[in-house]
This record gives sequence, structure tokens and C-alpha cells, in this order.
Amino acid sequence: ELQSLTNLVCRLLLEKKPIPAPPLVALGPHPRIWVTPARLTAMKAQIAANSPAWQLVKSTADGEVALGFTQLWNFDNIPDLCLAYLGTGNQAYATRVGIILDSIAVPSNDLSGDDAYNYRYLGQYSAGLDWCYNGLTTAQHQHIATWLMDRADWVWPQTNPGRAGAWGVGDYEDNYWWGFMQTGPAAIVA
Repeated sequence: ELQSLTNLVCRLLLEKKPIPAPPLVALGPHPRIWVTPARLTAMKAQIAANSPAWQLVKSTADGEVALGFTQLWNFDNIPDLCLAYLGTGNQAYATRVGIILDSIAVPSNDLSGDDAYNYRYLGQYSAGLDWCYNGLTTAQHQHIATWLMDRADWVWPQTNPGRAGAWGVGDYEDNYWWGFMQTGPAAIVA
């Protein structure tokens, strides 16, 4: 169903036709993006088998947690932390994700530099909120979700007329535009 919707949207964009508003649907519980029950089951089997892939994820996540609560963080490690949290339920992984996201999701970090190049990382931030949702506080849910939606509002000319004609906007063959598309998963999570 999602694939056919994606195909329709891409076809309409290429034909430069307006995209109809999607029907309103009730969203399920978190995680909502990219992790299905089947994928979670497969991941837990990898954990139980202590596979090399799991060892790498765990090593990266444990290294990030070992940095403590005040040391520098690496946002590239968010997926590993999230997968470790989803697979084990260890609160330390979600806590570290919360620390990283709290430091990223600040008004001064509007991702506007280099013509909004860093929008391509919204997927990692969205996964952080989504996959660690149950391990984050209500205040973090609200704070991070608001920041994600503020970024989505800023990047698109439909909600920020000042972006009309900006680099990558409306150019469906541009890698910047595809980075801006990370606002879609952010909206699903938020």
C-alpha cells in the first residue's frame, strides 16, 4: 500500500501535477518507520545468536553509552543505539539517544546551512525519536517532535514562501530535494 502511494506521488511530481491530500489515518504505536514486527523478530534472533552484525551494533552502542552524559556525542551512532534499545530494552541506549537528540533539537540548529544539506540526517533523528520512543520522556517526545515539524515547515515553500526557488526545492532529480523528503518520515514519527 505504501509502495503504491509512493509510486503515485513520484508520478505526479514528475508530471508536475498537484499531489492530493492523503486520507487521514490513525497511526499505530511506535516504532512507525522502517521497523516492522518481522524485522524486530529477525533482529532479536540475531541478538540471541550473537551474530557478527549484532556484535558490531552492540559495540558501537556500548561505546557511545560509555561516553557518559556530558561528553561529546556522535549522531551517526543513533541508529545503532536505537537498534540496541529495540532489541534489548536496555534503558541506557534510549537515554543516550535522548541526550543526543536534546542537544540537536534546539532552535539555533535550523539545518539551513549549505542550502539545507543536513536535512538528509532527519531520518536518523526521526528514527531516534521513533525507535526509542518508549525510553524517552514525555518532555523529550514533545520537544523533539516539535523541532522535527519546525524543520519540515521551514524547508518547504508551501509553508515557508521564502524558500520558493531555493536550491533543491522542486528539483526531483536533486540530492538535496531527496534529503528534504526525510521530512516525511519525521511527520509520521511526530
